Amino acid sequence: MAEVNEQSIVSEILPAEPADLAIISELVDRSYQTPYKPGGLANRALDTEEKLEQEIAEGTKILIIKKDGVIVGSNRYRMEGDGVCHLTRLAVAPEFRNQGIGSMLVKKTLAEAKNEGALLARLECMEEKELVPYYETFGFQVVEKNPHGKHTIVTMEKKID
Repeated sequence: MAEVNEQSIVSEILPAEPADLAIISELVDRSYQTPYKPGGLANRALDTEEKLEQEIAEGTKILIIKKDGVIVGSNRYRMEGDGVCHLTRLAVAPEFRNQGIGSMLVKKTLAEAKNEGALLARLECMEEKELVPYYETFGFQVVEKNPHGKHTIVTMEKKID
């Protein structure tokens, strides 16, 4: 697989449009069904187009990243008050993983949050998906772990500077 040219992709990180929601829904579901690491945990995201529309109506923003005009990744965030930005649902098409796309989306999301006045970024991930070390590379730190059924939900935070 050819390596993605970061310079061309960075200029294509855009806010999602209503016409993108069906594609984002499919992308997120496909991404979450494919383990991040071989043998890792997979799950279903179950994000319908209607659910995405509702989230946007409630203040969630979605960033997308395109390669050759095709959406290959997305990330969501919402401001929660008191300068807190909540990041959710980072997704990269499985065939485009390990090319820096997720990292570009996280960095762009943090920059957008900062521009909107965020002082702190927060996210949750399932410990079993082994994503804690990934988010630690951006400066996120574990602040809480809670059992949730058969899984452990890890809350991570990062001061935005």
